[in-house]
Amino acid sequence: SQIEIQSGNLYVNGQIRRPLASTNGILNYSQSGGSVFIYGNNPQAANLIKAKLEVLNDGSSFNMSGGTLTIVRGGGTTFGDLYLRPSSSSVTGGTIIFTQVPSSGPLVDAVQSYSLDANIPLNNLTITGKTAPTTQTSTLTLMVSPLSLNGSLNLSNSYSILNSNNLNISLKGDLNNYGTYNYNTNTTTFNGGVQLITGSSISSFYDLNVASLTSLTVNNSFTVNRNLTINNGNLVLGASRVSLLGNLINNGSYTDDNNTGGITLAGAAQQQVSG
Repeated sequence: SQIEIQSGNLYVNGQIRRPLASTNGILNYSQSGGSVFIYGNNPQAANLIKAKLEVLNDGSSFNMSGGTLTIVRGGGTTFGDLYLRPSSSSVTGGTIIFTQVPSSGPLVDAVQSYSLDANIPLNNLTITGKTAPTTQTSTLTLMVSPLSLNGSLNLSNSYSILNSNNLNISLKGDLNNYGTYNYNTNTTTFNGGVQLITGSSISSFYDLNVASLTSLTVNNSFTVNRNLTINNGNLVLGASRVSLLGNLINNGSYTDDNNTGGITLAGAAQQQVSG
């Protein structure tokens, strides 16, 4: 099977999935523009084991260079809501969105819990909760594979939550955090060029790895609950302060305002500075 989206809107009332009674099925998915909205409405009991969109098995492919792909209704189980394990892939653009308030089409006025498993790099990932007239949270949980983004991670408002499930996350773009980033015991890596941490929420981390080719600039003070590793580039703190509970490994550089900004060694056990 093949789906190619170049422009316009595609509304899917149910799912794009394999047959209910089989694990076979090949889909070549290609999107260069337009908007795809997958609602996952009226799931039967057997449907719950299949994702809202799934691309896997030998001969399958997932290619995305533009446009948006929106999962509206959550609640997937065995294969989650978005399950991407294709034979081949090329993701150079586009945005994948998890929200009960899509930019076009009907909304779902209820709390939504989404799950994602992708063993390929994605581009931009956005989680958006409902803010008016009633508020409803949108929570995305990673399943098995670490999350790798060629673009940015966007937690759009205070009703947007990402649960890492202890899985590592790497970003080549920015972290725009207006919601809740639950890092658990993962490593968050910034490995792009000129990168930013923005948003009104405090973005703290368990292990933080700065591997930006140029710089990572932060906008708030935050805590690193274990180790901070600066492998490359410049960690730009300005007036922000890092409370570090583990070790500092510095093979790059960091700058601050020589006043309120900087790194505080705040651990309860002996800490080491190296690099």
